[in-house]
Amino acid sequence: MAKRERTEFEQARRKRAQKRLLRRLGILAVIGAVVALALAARTFLYEADLTTRLQDFFASLRSGPGYPVEADLGGEADLYSLGRDIALVTESTLTIYTPSAKESASFRHGYSNPLCITNDNRILTFDRGGRQLRVDSHSANLWTLQLEDGQIFSAAMAENGTVALCRSSSQYQREITVYDSHFQEIWHWYTEQMVVDVALNGDGSQLAVHEVTAENGELVSMVTLLSTDDDQPEASIPFRGQLVMGLSFNSQGQVAILTDRQAALYNQRGEEISSWSFGGRQLRHFFLEDGELIFVLDDHGDNTQLTLHTLTDGFRQENSVSLENAASQMTVGSDAIYFLGEWGIDAYSRDLQQSAHLDRQDSRVIVAAGGQLYGATATQLIQLPTLSQQLLEDAGNPSSSAQGPASDEAAPEASSEAEGENSSEGEAPAEDGSSAGEEREGEEASSADSSSSEENSSSEAESSEEGTPEEGTYQPPVEDRP
Repeated sequence: MAKRERTEFEQARRKRAQKRLLRRLGILAVIGAVVALALAARTFLYEADLTTRLQDFFASLRSGPGYPVEADLGGEADLYSLGRDIALVTESTLTIYTPSAKESASFRHGYSNPLCITNDNRILTFDRGGRQLRVDSHSANLWTLQLEDGQIFSAAMAENGTVALCRSSSQYQREITVYDSHFQEIWHWYTEQMVVDVALNGDGSQLAVHEVTAENGELVSMVTLLSTDDDQPEASIPFRGQLVMGLSFNSQGQVAILTDRQAALYNQRGEEISSWSFGGRQLRHFFLEDGELIFVLDDHGDNTQLTLHTLTDGFRQENSVSLENAASQMTVGSDAIYFLGEWGIDAYSRDLQQSAHLDRQDSRVIVAAGGQLYGATATQLIQLPTLSQQLLEDAGNPSSSAQGPASDEAAPEASSEAEGENSSEGEAPAEDGSSAGEEREGEEASSADSSSSEENSSSEAESSEEGTPEEGTYQPPVEDRP
């Protein structure tokens, strides 16, 4: 009997001990959760700048008069996308408008050569060749920098708000300074070479710096890859006889490099992953962001035969479509690519499977933002129809469907799996005006025609490798913004 009582007593004691242990573990779990929540809240408040986000949010709620709105454009003007908003930059002012045309912020910059860089939440404006720089949100100024000496030559801004600034230095040819999202200096780098451009990855921890030098009378573009954890380069990639036109990191930390002759993708060690040759054709327009490249090549150098290309999937997937007219500007939206020309606006879906012709309505410059298309005339900001809206209108009224440059006759041509370094063979246009990748119409295409096309493509590839330019007046390519 006594033994049984002891057993029951021990079992009760063990149960009480287990309850105490579970209670303590529960308390520790609650404390851990509270600490984790506090740290997360602190990180959110620090990184997101809650006050600014709230100001932007309430500014977006204020209703505007709707487009069109009167605007004093005064000479040169440009439009930038800022998330769903747009920024109008003139020779003296920068004004931010919401989708309802509400003016959410405006200031006089006084810059001689204002250039802007945007992400969804911030716009960086700097005076190239000057000493001033500022960063604004949708509704307020966040930071203003006035250099005591030196000149600003280039700048970059990451998605998280990190800023890289390239300036002249009293001791070195160029100095690059990186500021965190709260504009505190976190990294410096100096070089004796001429820096043309700089790019940041999404969190601002990696940089790509484009330097230009000469060796034995030959132009050499050098792309140096760096990390803010170290001041020693991780890799240097030379491009002899080529001029680097654009730099961009993708979400995997790989850097896309666009030159006047090719597009290539590299890892952070400077090892080539893939490349795509232009085949001797001239680059006219380009958009490079997060590893996606959209660009226009001039097949003959005289704007008579233009081809729109898109490169995705690590530059291995290529699509293309012929353009029938030259354009002064290209802007890229979330679902469409727009070309502004004297004849109007041609629009293509991002996969190049749909197209339409739009009325430019006297727009001098256009920008796609937040799924909408905006234009600036001499006196007004206007909202233009988008590709999807125009397609719906054309479907409801077939007789008014566009038959111009963006008609169905300009159907896109897909060239899948363009692996490694692609020469112009298979992509470059043949001399008869059709692209080498385009299917020949009709069943009477002879084998002689096919052989001729292959010879033309081969000759263009050889021309590319020798660096022989096409005939016609050279025009520098235009970097286009979203």
